[in-house]
Amino acid sequence: MRKIPNFCGIFATLFVTTTMVLLASCSQDDDNYDSDMYTLTEMGTRLGGGGDPGGGTNPYPSKSEISNNPDVLAKMLEVWNQTIASAEEGVRREFGFYIKYNQGVYTFGDVFSGEPAGHNEHAHITLPGTNDPAVCAVFHTHTSLINCDSTMERNVGPSQKDCSGNHASLMPCFVYDYQSGPIVGGQAPDSPGALYSYGQERRVVYSNN
Repeated sequence: MRKIPNFCGIFATLFVTTTMVLLASCSQDDDNYDSDMYTLTEMGTRLGGGGDPGGGTNPYPSKSEISNNPDVLAKMLEVWNQTIASAEEGVRREFGFYIKYNQGVYTFGDVFSGEPAGHNEHAHITLPGTNDPAVCAVFHTHTSLINCDSTMERNVGPSQKDCSGNHASLMPCFVYDYQSGPIVGGQAPDSPGALYSYGQERRVVYSNN
């Protein structure tokens, strides 16, 4: 695994129907998939700001532009801390949200939570589909296994379901998870975390042409 503007109404019916999808995320014990990873320390060095988006006629920012933005990073860390706090309170669940971009400004959709994961169950989250043209990326978290016994373990980073999901085929995707794995049941939920990216370099743009 490697370490990790204004919208002009050109979106066709194909774009709308394609983006009406669900994000099914599951932190399963499966193979590691190719993604970028940023540790908490490395993310801290990015809080000074990010670059301007490029991409020619594509109005959306790239993965690195999104992950370098201090507002985006702060929101991701806020939700990761929410995930950790939930596990420490005895309820493991994943959280996620859509990242929006318009004329150099990032905003965020509602934070959704997955169903509570029971003893020795893998957590998952389903985000509702969206046809909002401002959405440029999607983010979710994976959970600890603090409430599981020592016979359970999983790899870290994006899972097979993450990488093969609809969102990964349409836009940049990010998951916050533990830095080193596999993690095992009962492991402290405050172990070092890292941000992983997968999916498209920029959100796919469909046109009528």
